[in-house]
Amino acid sequence: MLYEFLDADDALSDVAFRLLHNMPTLAPAQRLVDRESMSTTDLLPKGKFYKTLYMLDVLQRSLDEQLQRAVADEALILQGVQLLVQALMDGNSTKEILNPASKQRLDQIAASA
Repeated sequence: MLYEFLDADDALSDVAFRLLHNMPTLAPAQRLVDRESMSTTDLLPKGKFYKTLYMLDVLQRSLDEQLQRAVADEALILQGVQLLVQALMDGNSTKEILNPASKQRLDQIAASA
């Protein structure tokens, strides 16, 4: 599965992320985001920069879809917001994303998008 390439070296992971970002959301990732028991470790897998980016992308897409509907799933929106707040409050989770190497990768991704 293409999702597994997000654990490869940075160059391959970057290509896999870009492909996944431009494709419809993978069903297993969507199910993970939609389930009520999703944790911050599911959303931000430790040491898995590109998987974290993808899961955040899936969560954003899911929340965007909910907000565009006439009747939103309030439980899903609340869960997504709570997960993001928990992730931001957990210094260990955010340190990895905000470290200089990760910031450089994020800048490169943004510049080429």
